[in-house]
Amino acid sequence: MKTSVADGWAWVTGGDASEALLTERGRKAGPGEDIELDVQHYDQNEFYGSDGEPLDAETAKDVKAKLVKHGLWGEYGAFFDAYSAYLEKEPSSRSATLTHNNKSYDVPQDIQELPALKFIPGGASCLRASKAMAKPTGATPVGGSGVVDSHFQTVFDSDQEVERNAEGEVVKYNHGTHEGRVTKESDELGDGRVKQIGANVQLSAAYLDAELEAGRAVVVGVTYTARNGNSDKTTDHWITVTGRKSGAYVFLDPAFESGEAKGTFTIDDAQGGVMEAHINGRVYTLAQVQLNTASAGNPSSVDGEKSWKQVAKDANQQFGEDTPEGKALGW
Repeated sequence: MKTSVADGWAWVTGGDASEALLTERGRKAGPGEDIELDVQHYDQNEFYGSDGEPLDAETAKDVKAKLVKHGLWGEYGAFFDAYSAYLEKEPSSRSATLTHNNKSYDVPQDIQELPALKFIPGGASCLRASKAMAKPTGATPVGGSGVVDSHFQTVFDSDQEVERNAEGEVVKYNHGTHEGRVTKESDELGDGRVKQIGANVQLSAAYLDAELEAGRAVVVGVTYTARNGNSDKTTDHWITVTGRKSGAYVFLDPAFESGEAKGTFTIDDAQGGVMEAHINGRVYTLAQVQLNTASAGNPSSVDGEKSWKQVAKDANQQFGEDTPEGKALGW
């Protein structure tokens, strides 16, 4: 697969759909200047202290044992994210209770006394690790992967090609790879859907450009398996976009160790204009781009009269129209 660079943008050859959409949406191509934010990579399975350094093995073992004891290890969701945020504080600054959804919970004494952590790690901690990477750049995601104005959706599960049995269960799927998990070809998606995907990808690219140029990293969701563990019915992993190089977008992946964690997204016109990335045997399809709280309400670069949140809402409502996911989400 060959790539070409035009006006600071990296296109994967195979059609002019994305370039036409770029013109139609009025998006000006990025300046083409490479951007690399100074972002520390975090491994989602590693314990890090408040200084960003890994905990020593003995301390990490003790911390994990106490988290396991209280059912706080290997879990994900808003309640466990609240506990993770609680543990970012130094022990002397913590209270004896934690408040979540207007309800107060007593925090066990041994949890109160744990050393400050960047986040609670584990196999389900990719979002926490991605947020921790983005945070020092002034970036905090609005949150809510299924909320219509919190992000730009760029693909849904129904746009993906998988083999299913008579009950609709995925039968061709290998965890950790992209087998049976690719976006349908453009001719199978149809011109209308290709246009919708391409439009939202272009809006996502405009937002990534704006944030990177403002010095902020961006947390994005990808799909590469059939797990769909998030409320958008598609995203199953989270990573952090930290730069732009030759028009493509550079990211850090918390699923891998630092030396193997950097990848780049390019656009594949043959598959509807989706953004894809290859890293360590996985092929990620960009599913959504989260808005940052610092800019969500700002006038957008694609429509100065609308905020990024309003642009995302309008785009996502159109994107979700007549899809099973959009109907389920109430878009």
